[in-house]
Amino acid sequence: MLLVGCAFSPQKLGISEQEWLSYSDDQRQQIIADYKKISLDQQQENKRLFLGVGRITVSISGGEAMMPPFVDWSEYQPVSFDLADNICGEIPLQQKDGENTVNLRACYKNKALFLDPSRYDLEKNNGTVSIPQSPLWQQGFEYKGISTSGHVRLRNATVKINDS
Repeated sequence: MLLVGCAFSPQKLGISEQEWLSYSDDQRQQIIADYKKISLDQQQENKRLFLGVGRITVSISGGEAMMPPFVDWSEYQPVSFDLADNICGEIPLQQKDGENTVNLRACYKNKALFLDPSRYDLEKNNGTVSIPQSPLWQQGFEYKGISTSGHVRLRNATVKINDS
């Protein structure tokens, strides 16, 4: 059991070492098993090629994100990225005044933007926030005060979506 705990980094899950140690061995094994299932599902999803007709541009700014070693929030540099219909991506968030980075997963599926899934909670494997498509996206619309509870744990972010 000790080898599994040593070989598997809790930071990969977005969990601090202290929080990881507070879990029982059974809880750790379940978290690792769920992580492996979610990771496999995401790999299979990424292998599928969809030639989506829809495309959105997403900009995320303001607020804070949890950065390694996942014990405190940090401000991050604003990011902007495009997603085609039925496509997911890993978007690196760079710490504003530092060298840490963390990858934010985003998906555009079923006419909704999904952000920041959990890497180990099966109930949150699509995202911890979903924003359904709106006609307001055609002119660009900002959602303020967005907070997530997944790997990155955005706090008080602004998410702007443009429908291309």
